[in-house]
Amino acid sequence: MLDLNKLRQLHAASTPGEWESVLGYCGARQQRFLRRDSISDGLLIGHDADCNFIAAAHNAMPALLDELEAARELSTHLRKAYDDQCEATAEHERTIGRLRKRIAELEALNAAVIERSE
Repeated sequence: MLDLNKLRQLHAASTPGEWESVLGYCGARQQRFLRRDSISDGLLIGHDADCNFIAAAHNAMPALLDELEAARELSTHLRKAYDDQCEATAEHERTIGRLRKRIAELEALNAAVIERSE
């Protein structure tokens, strides 16, 4: 499972601000990746597509982590709700079983009373 806190820490430690790709150059002064205002210190990556992906991934990371965290929380909530529902269903089935047994007892008692009165 992905460590979301570690990814958040890595993102927070990276060069701040919105990143972009310019002519295949990717690099920041401190982090050696890409940032709009620091392409002069950039590292040439093989393809513009690589830089485009790195920039897009960096920019999307906070929202992606938020969505993943929310999905995990929802999953935990739904799992608990499902477990609670299963337990409630089992309890209802036990209650129905007790009621059916009691109905059978009362029907037998009713039949015995009718038989005596005849």
